Amino acid sequence: EISRTAKMAAQLSGASSGTWIGTPHVQQGSLLRPAMRIHRSHRRRMQPVFNVMAKEVVAEGTSTTREGVSVLVEKTSWNSRRLLASVSIQAPVETVWRCLTDYEGLSSFIPSLVENRCIKEKENGAVVYQVGAQDVAMGVKFSAACTLDCTEYPEGVPESLCSCEGTGSDGLLPYPKHSLTGVPAKDITFYLVEGDFNAFRGVWRMQPLEAGMMQDSQASADSGDDSTYGSAGPGTMLCYALYVQPQAWLPVGIIQNRIEAE
Repeated sequence: EISRTAKMAAQLSGASSGTWIGTPHVQQGSLLRPAMRIHRSHRRRMQPVFNVMAKEVVAEGTSTTREGVSVLVEKTSWNSRRLLASVSIQAPVETVWRCLTDYEGLSSFIPSLVENRCIKEKENGAVVYQVGAQDVAMGVKFSAACTLDCTEYPEGVPESLCSCEGTGSDGLLPYPKHSLTGVPAKDITFYLVEGDFNAFRGVWRMQPLEAGMMQDSQASADSGDDSTYGSAGPGTMLCYALYVQPQAWLPVGIIQNRIEAE
């Protein structure tokens, strides 16, 4: 998600056959029809698939960099994770903010969304319904639906609503650890209303970068390679923090692997 957001912001300055996991929606033209959940016996037969996918997951507590995006995964419990990501973007904060608050247009840059609807607008945000689908391994497709309550904080979310540590059982938002100290922030928070997760909440954080800071921030996130973004014009440090806990029947490693890859 964060890498696609970066690419779209800079520019602005289907489903195939297989086995479905979750509450899937098979796309047929412009229509979406729900399919059935995986039966318990099917889950047992698919355990070898789960094991293969689990081996692909990057070890928790380690930081990786993909396409200029720094990603950190923290294991909060046996079936929950905290994911933290950041990237510097050659676009002003206002442009990135417009991208992320265009709730009807999120599917244009968030990977794997087969359905995205703004079902309710509110004064400082919106409630959105999303269905995501993704190939995972050996012909298996993962699909999940959720309704998220998004709230905008143009002056930054209060720190009292966030937590840096713990298991996530406190219900607080994960704090974007990669954010810049002492720099003003514009935040968008999201909480799970209902869906195929026990918990799914997080923060998008946008902070301004001066022209000279673009190279430094990107170099630290991308092992010294600042050729993609350069240093011309103001930029944005975009941070993403997510706490996720899937339903008990779905291995958290599958969710972690897909979100980290996107």
